[in-house]
Amino acid sequence: MAVGVQKSEQKIEFKFIVVYDKFTERIANSLKNEAIEKGITATIWSEKQHEDNLPRLTNENYVLFLSKKKIENHLANPKLRPHTIIDGVEYKKHGHELGIYLSGIDFVEIAKRVGISLKEDWRKTVACLLKPHLGIPVLIYYYFSEVSRAKLYLLFRAADEFSKENLKKYVSDELDV
Repeated sequence: MAVGVQKSEQKIEFKFIVVYDKFTERIANSLKNEAIEKGITATIWSEKQHEDNLPRLTNENYVLFLSKKKIENHLANPKLRPHTIIDGVEYKKHGHELGIYLSGIDFVEIAKRVGISLKEDWRKTVACLLKPHLGIPVLIYYYFSEVSRAKLYLLFRAADEFSKENLKKYVSDELDV
């Protein structure tokens, strides 16, 4: 039986549910903890848990998606207007479902940060100089590693900002869209 489901009622007991993917699990935990601190019953679900419990959701449950796949599936209506949380992160809302996602990320700026980090860590620079054929894969690895860190950082900042400014409004059906 899924977490938060009582067998007799078949009703989800949590008012606020955060659906995450592998990349956003830590952010989901952070949002859940913020909600609990504000007195809101909350839990986190993986994408699979959400699919398993979807028939049990009611208008008393507010679902926030961090999973890109779930956002694309549940908030795909082109009429939904995006709202900026911070630069590079937006949300869309439809009914009791809301998705927080990355948008308009400046990858050139991320590439510059990779260059700076390579200058700071002399071992990376030496490895690239000594083994040029290995240097390119190392640079590619560090670029994508930096991109992942930047995406995670932006999502954490946006989730924090959203929880401070809008979480209570969202679960009270007072969030303007």
